[in-house]
Order: sequence, then structure tokens, then C-alpha cells
Amino acid sequence: MGEDLMRRVYRCEAVLPSARGRVRRDVGVLVESGRILAVEPFAELSSEAETIRLPGLTMPGLVDAHTHLRCVPSASQARLPGRSFEQWVYALAALTPLPLLDDAAVAAGELVRAGVTSAQVMVHSWSDADGRLDELAAVVSAVEAAGLRALLVVGLTDQAEFSPMGGTAGAPDSGAPELGAPERGLPIERWGSFVQDARRIVDAASERITLGVGPVAPQWCSDAALREIAEHRGELRVHTHLLESPLQRDWLGDGRSPVSRLEESGLLGDFASAAHGVHLADDELDRLAAMRTAVVHCPTSNSVLGVGDARVADWLERGIDAALGLDSQTLPPDPFEEMREALRCGERLGHGISAADALDLATRGGAAALGFAAGTIAPGRYADFITLDLDLDLGSGADGVAAEGIVRRAHSGLVRHAVIGGEDRHPVNEERHRELAELSQGLQRVLDEDAGQRAARLRALEEPLQTIRTLGVRQR
Repeated sequence: MGEDLMRRVYRCEAVLPSARGRVRRDVGVLVESGRILAVEPFAELSSEAETIRLPGLTMPGLVDAHTHLRCVPSASQARLPGRSFEQWVYALAALTPLPLLDDAAVAAGELVRAGVTSAQVMVHSWSDADGRLDELAAVVSAVEAAGLRALLVVGLTDQAEFSPMGGTAGAPDSGAPELGAPERGLPIERWGSFVQDARRIVDAASERITLGVGPVAPQWCSDAALREIAEHRGELRVHTHLLESPLQRDWLGDGRSPVSRLEESGLLGDFASAAHGVHLADDELDRLAAMRTAVVHCPTSNSVLGVGDARVADWLERGIDAALGLDSQTLPPDPFEEMREALRCGERLGHGISAADALDLATRGGAAALGFAAGTIAPGRYADFITLDLDLDLGSGADGVAAEGIVRRAHSGLVRHAVIGGEDRHPVNEERHRELAELSQGLQRVLDEDAGQRAARLRALEEPLQTIRTLGVRQR
């Protein structure tokens, strides 16, 4: 057992054990081997363990339940104002390619600094199997260095990524010919062996890192691809994008619901989560609730990409486990601002959620979506928690009162300490701080040097992007 995993006590000035709980003062959190053994008044906690003082408010670590692990410099170029979601997807190929290890390393470091202790990462590209395994290994390395707890989801697509289909699912792409299709390097016949190879990479890594699988989105997968994913899933969790834009419901032209296709393929259940869900119908919400599938709310991303506002209050009323995702679209990442955007989203719809709901999405709900024993500070849970430099006049007499103060007033700059698996992960030492700063500066230099060529590549896409816009009008 490493020194950092030995028994220790964190003496917390104040603790909020859960989003809907109340603040407790002078509390000891006893930790051993990465898990919480006890949460008691410090005076009653008899232990010879090392004691670490945490001034401020200690609360459960935050969960980013949907990210692509792009850092601030990377995400800044992926904002393409004035484009529909479908145009945005097509234009991503024109953006500046960045060293994946550096990008993911900075992104993971930014998340931990912002108070995120767990993340669900969609890992996908058009590379062949060997290339994708190298990419997965790079993400694993970046996540390990940051100390982040992570579910890394390898995704698959095999159809209709750029334009809708006119026939049944599984038929050839049938959009405008000039749009074509991406050069997919991983055929579905290779999926099973690819997943086995991916398992070996993740199994060799820290126990904080687990592997998941999923269709990047159901409309981008044939029925055969969905069956392959289900067949080779084993015990792995499933994650996907689902009904992010209004056009995705009829993208395949066969009248079948994306939710129905996932259910028929065996990809819905308490092992699964879906991101966005902006355009889920009532009956689909009922099915997801019945299948105990979690849904991840990405309010800032939905706003940036112009896809609409998700009806999160309706999710919660049905008992759906709802989580919060930054989707690599917040600059810089700030989970507290994401919670506030979730509140604003509900206000725009006229059917809002409470601050306690928003904080629950970012903690317990996120942990449930990832299948992690986290999201609350309680015995048996992972020792994943953060401390905020926030004055303690948050109320302690009623459950949920503290959440209002946190969600309304906190921001990522107030995160003073982050513990993940019983290990101190923030603040980082000077060497690590300098390393991340140099990586970020290097990524920015790559972007700056490619700015002219990137603009030219985007201009060259104007005609196909106009075609995609026309297809969208026809779909409506």
C-alpha cells in the first residue's frame, strides 16, 4: 500500500455530505485505501492516523458526466458561431489537429483544478484500430497524471455521420454525394477484438480508470453496429449521445425512434447513460425511466450549439438519474457555472429545477450515471471530495439550504483542495503547475500557427455546409 493510501483523517471545518444534506461543523473524515471509513464529529473520531486540516467547506467531488477531454485552447476553436449542429459536426474535420496527449493532459488538469473528481470521457476518432488504441493509451496516461477518476468510453459509428439517410437503418449513406462519409478506420467486424485490446490497456492502468463502450450516437450506427456493441459489452457500461438536435429523430428515415433502437439492441439499462436528451418525447422519457438509464444534462453545450433546452425537471419527475456534463464547451471549465446554467435552462422552459437538484446532478447523479461509488461523503464511498474557500454562512438547519448558497455563489476559483481516492490532487506542486502551463502554451502556439490555414479549410467547406443546411430545412 502506497503512503498516500494509508489511513488518514481529514479534519474539516465544515462538511456538506450530500447535495440535499445540511452542513456539519468540525467533522473528521477517516479514509483508508481510497475509501471513506467514517464521518464523525472530529472529537469523537479516535484514530492514530495522520490528520490533515481542511479549512472552508468540504463537499462531494464534482462529476463531469460527459466530456471529450478537450482543454481550453482546443475547445475555443470548436465553437463555430452561426452553424447548425449538423454543420458543426461536419466542420470539425477542418479544425487544427492537436497532440492528443497534451490536449487531454491539460483538460484533465483543468477539470481537477475546477473541482471535478470524476469524469465520463467519450474517446472516438476515425483512426484505424491501432491508431485508436494509441489514442486511448494517451488519454489513460493523461487521466492518470491528473489523478482523475474516469470512465473512458470508446465509441463506434458506421453510417450517416454527415447527412441523413433516405432508406432503412443499415443502408448506404444517401445524402448529397458531395458530403461523402468520413474515412472510418475501424470496421464493425473488428470491434470485438478492438474492445479486448482496449480492456488490456485500461486494466493495466490505475484502478480509478474503467472502460466503457457505446455508439457515438444511435443514428450514426447501423443495426449491425449496435448489435456488435451489445454483444461485446460484457460488464462494461454504455454511454452515447442521444437526440441532441431536432433532426436526429428522423435522421435514418425509417420511422424508428433512436431510443427504441437502443432498447431493441440491448443497450439501455441501469448500466447505461445518454448525453443531451434535448428532444426526448414523453414516451421516451418513460422508457428511459423504466430501464433505469441515466441522462446527462449539458446545458452550456446545448446553448453554444443551438440545439435547445432539455426538460430536466421532467426527467426528475419520472425518477430518472440525471447528471451534469460540461461537454468540453465551457471556457474555462466551471462546474458551478454549469449548475447555474442548468437553473437558467429550466427558467427559460418555465419548468425549473432547484439549486439542490442542480448540485445533485453534479455529484450523486453524476456518480450514478458512471456507476461510481461516489457523489456523497459517507462510509463506503470513494474518498473523493473537494474543499471550497467559501464563507460558512450557508445555513445548517434544513436539508438543501446549503446547496442554494453553493450553486448561487461558488465558482471554480474557490476550489482550494481536491482529494481523489484518498490522495491529494489539488493544489498541484510547482513542477506540475509549470508542466501544465507549458503544455497549454504549446497547444495555443499550434493553434496560432495554423490560424490562417484553418480559416482557409473552413472557407473551403462553405458549399457542403450550405448543402447540410438545406438538408436540415428539408428534414423539418
